[in-house]
Amino acid sequence: MATISKSSKTRSAYHVTHLDNLEGVCRERTLLPANLANPVTNFADSEIKRKRREFKLGVEPFGVLADYTPFYFASTTPFFFHIANDQNSQRPATRQAHFVIIRLNFDPHPDALINGSPSIVTSAHPLSSEVQIAKASPENINKLINWQVIGSKTPWDVKGMFEEEWRLRRQAELLVFGGLKLDGADIKLFVRSDAALEKVDKILDEFRIECESAIGERYFNHHHP
Repeated sequence: MATISKSSKTRSAYHVTHLDNLEGVCRERTLLPANLANPVTNFADSEIKRKRREFKLGVEPFGVLADYTPFYFASTTPFFFHIANDQNSQRPATRQAHFVIIRLNFDPHPDALINGSPSIVTSAHPLSSEVQIAKASPENINKLINWQVIGSKTPWDVKGMFEEEWRLRRQAELLVFGGLKLDGADIKLFVRSDAALEKVDKILDEFRIECESAIGERYFNHHHP
């Protein structure tokens, strides 16, 4: 019996979008990057978006961060932790009940292709000072991602880990150049309520997107609505 390399095991990564944007995503049949998308509801921090548009990559296929669709490796996305604790009164709160989490399962490809598109991987938040960025090959994914951090609940679950480093490493990203094509991708959509699930299913049926959807409370921050 042939053995399966540990480096090529199936991985999961997660993208967050607003429910208002799902129809556009399905119409395009692609989860587009920021530089190509025209979202109905834009909930991202404008300053971070500006930095991502300006951050030039030294790894093929090059471009800037905003040319790539980002996915987190952490299943409980750091984004939800951020909005749950955001004290920025200049930006209105966005309820988690209005979000859709798109889970992508993929088998790392030696040429770093994700559903036909080139991809790269970051060891931490891509805008952090000590981040490492490389082609998302099986070897690089294993080398750059701290899987103990990704699988942990708090910084204190990882021996010798400072809280700030833990937070940044949980924001490691898989970045898909030009966007993720939905057709043929192994994706599943998660929401937090029956009403949201009904809306998601209606949109998927309308555009004939073949993927599952479900309520996935464990992917959300329980201390924030």
